[in-house]
Amino acid sequence: MKSRKNMKKRSVLFSRISCVLLLLSSCLLFVSCGKDTKAAALEKFANRDMAKINVAYNKFAKAYVASPSYAEGMEIYASYVNDTLLTQLDDIIKQTQAIKTGQKEIKALKDKYLKAMKGYKQALTQCATAASAQDTQALEQARSEISNVGTDLQDYNDSLRALAKKYKMTVKEPEH
Repeated sequence: MKSRKNMKKRSVLFSRISCVLLLLSSCLLFVSCGKDTKAAALEKFANRDMAKINVAYNKFAKAYVASPSYAEGMEIYASYVNDTLLTQLDDIIKQTQAIKTGQKEIKALKDKYLKAMKGYKQALTQCATAASAQDTQALEQARSEISNVGTDLQDYNDSLRALAKKYKMTVKEPEH
């Protein structure tokens, strides 16, 4: 009878120990997966979602460089900005806004990128408006705003690199 009680005690004790160990291993698995989940989400954002947008951005950048000079004609310049550059930026902004993420750090990255693209859009809209009004001074001022937006894009790139370094991952550089 005594051995039966001892066996029952051992069984209860073993069950409790097993539950504690299971709970601890589950917690450790959950904690260690947290970084993996964040790294996987960052990898998806940077190397898959943004890769598609980088192609569109590179197309926009090439179109911007190929823009006609407003000295060639203000109407031509305004039309090009409206029909080509702003259309491409709208597409980039829509694609970026469509990216879904639950990670705060990645949402902050996405928001930085959107800030830069919306800054470009605002500056180019001012350029088109000034060119349509034949206002060279306002056009020059709007074009200088485009340079300022470059710092927002650099902030996004720096933040992306820092986050990638934090999670020990490589971000694929966009092809130019």
